[in-house]
Amino acid sequence: MKILILSADTGGGHNHTAQAFKKTILSHEPNAEIIIENALEYVSHFLNNVVVGGYYFFVKKAPRLYGIAYRLSDKKSPISGIVDSVTRFYSKRLISLIEENKPDAVLSVHPFATNMAAYAKEIGRLNVPIVAIMTDYAPHRAYINDAVDRYVVSSEDMIKSVSDYGIPQENIVNLGIPIENKFYEHIDRNAEMEKIGFDPDKTTALFMAGSFGVTKVLKIYENIAKLDKDFQVIIITGNNEKLYEKFEKYLAEQENPRKVLLLKFTTEVEKYMQMADMIITKPGGLTVTESLASGLPMVVFKAYPGQEEDNTDYLLKTGSAVKIDKTNDAGNVFLSLLESSEKLEEMKNSAIKISHDHSADKIYELLKKICENKNGDLSDNN
Repeated sequence: MKILILSADTGGGHNHTAQAFKKTILSHEPNAEIIIENALEYVSHFLNNVVVGGYYFFVKKAPRLYGIAYRLSDKKSPISGIVDSVTRFYSKRLISLIEENKPDAVLSVHPFATNMAAYAKEIGRLNVPIVAIMTDYAPHRAYINDAVDRYVVSSEDMIKSVSDYGIPQENIVNLGIPIENKFYEHIDRNAEMEKIGFDPDKTTALFMAGSFGVTKVLKIYENIAKLDKDFQVIIITGNNEKLYEKFEKYLAEQENPRKVLLLKFTTEVEKYMQMADMIITKPGGLTVTESLASGLPMVVFKAYPGQEEDNTDYLLKTGSAVKIDKTNDAGNVFLSLLESSEKLEEMKNSAIKISHDHSADKIYELLKKICENKNGDLSDNN
């Protein structure tokens, strides 16, 4: 099997999804050839800088404007027309990558990459199946193209939503977002808690701050930390060095500090998710998927208008999360969960119910069947 995976750098979730799926394929077929390519950078360094730079600028500095653009591009409008024209134009540059690698199938985890590959197929320059994975919990028009052979979505609701764009339901499969299989493996929680000096019987909150922002994230934690309740906290700041330093300073100034483990980037997120009783986090598609796989109730904050807002709506609807609307409300929201083990248990059960067990393995099986079907009839691969 030779698979070309198309990704992009607009947020870390797309690349993590690509890497997780590559690892899964190789676990099944060690001799498989898996090429991961940043599609935007490949077709144009300028386009990549504009799209990636624009994404980070707007979600940080003008999130409301980003949300407006996101909604407008989700329906036929001047903005969606521009997006279509740009991806169609640059798709011609993607053809050389496809012809050079001659993959058995193309798998895309980014909407622009999906459409570029689909346009290449429309004009007859790509004759292999295209599988598109939507990496959030609601669809967007930017993914949609009739030339895509299979859409992989994350919920039953999304099957209906994607079909509303005109995609036949038989071409949409609810298999979830691929993550590493280690998120499905169980650890000895008590032993791991004791290793870091935590009490296994105390409520433990995992705080994942992400790569964006410092001030609001720290204020949310301060509101939670002021509560006169006995609980433990694991804080992961990732690659946000400034945020780590702010937390380090704040924690050092506390006269009666509770048990806190402060971490930077870690490759053991799955372990800390299994140790925690709840997670306080931004609702990015990857973090949501990993939390659901871990059966971890979510307290979500600072959802950017657009895909994160859609993710939050889905989590609230299914009962697997609660939301912090305002920074000053963080303590009250958190306290309501601390004081209700029944609520936490309900949220945990909801998370487990909507999670996808070993999603990457199931997508691999789908892709394998598609690649083996030489005559292009995919009707038996639903």
